[in-house]
Amino acid sequence: MKAKYIYLLVSCLVSTNLILLPGLLQSQTYIPLPDSNAIWRTNWSDMNCFIYGYPYSQYQYLLSSDTLINGTLYNKVIRTGFISPFCPPFSPYQPSIGYQGAYRNDIADQKVYLVLPDSTNEILLYDFSLEVGDTLSGYFTFPDFSPCSFLIVDSIEYIIINNILRKRMKITDENMCSSSYFIEGIGSSTGLLENLQSFEGGGELICFVKNDSILYHGNPFFECQIILSTESGFGDNPKIKVFPNPAQNYFIVEHHLDKAPKHAEIILIDGLGHEIARHEVKGRNNQEVVDTRMLKPSVYLVLLKVDGKVVDKSMISIIR
Repeated sequence: MKAKYIYLLVSCLVSTNLILLPGLLQSQTYIPLPDSNAIWRTNWSDMNCFIYGYPYSQYQYLLSSDTLINGTLYNKVIRTGFISPFCPPFSPYQPSIGYQGAYRNDIADQKVYLVLPDSTNEILLYDFSLEVGDTLSGYFTFPDFSPCSFLIVDSIEYIIINNILRKRMKITDENMCSSSYFIEGIGSSTGLLENLQSFEGGGELICFVKNDSILYHGNPFFECQIILSTESGFGDNPKIKVFPNPAQNYFIVEHHLDKAPKHAEIILIDGLGHEIARHEVKGRNNQEVVDTRMLKPSVYLVLLKVDGKVVDKSMISIIR
């Protein structure tokens, strides 16, 4: 039978230097996934990315508003950023930007459950109650989702992040397809929802941000910053630029039109398709400041409507 070892790992997360202190930890307070104000900045790469000249899909997960599903409260997950058309993240459920599902924490059982888009049934996403040698089940083991079979907990460590002790579980499989980590209160080293493939590509959690503070920087080679879509909503001639993104108390919409409009306006749409606000814009080239202090943290669609026609669009993330 495989010996069960637990280690205490004290690390400086921006540095690659780690101090490993062997020892058995008797008790530790469980840290759930966040319920607000969190960003999972992620990269995805595989052989197709390099073949077609797109090294990475670069994006992030954000928490939108809460939602009730079957009478239970869940946190909605939104993905924004740049998804390469040649190597999108491997996900048969929603390989694009937008709504990716909703999760809830079961703190008593140290588990996280996920409801996928177009579904009302929850599945097990993370289980931090597992011990060394236990087998994974749920989301990460679906045959059409994970190329890795028979995933197990290889070892358990405890790391200090922002003065808080968190469990870190190394996940492997019999074919050495995966060598990933589950990190308590954060998710996976491959990303929040990415499969655990680590052979010939896969996902990588670049950093995790909570309440505007970087708590985890998995790959310091990449800056921990929000990735904006490099594709215009309307072809190669974008009419608007939205910044800063994400925004807190305000954002700016900069517009550039071919000619002065008779009437132009900015329209803000929430995730349910409801119009939230309208702002009139003037002139061919100008900037408008949009006050967001009364808006809930979420992802919103920004439309530029000129003389009765929508001529461009963008996305804005509001955080607190």
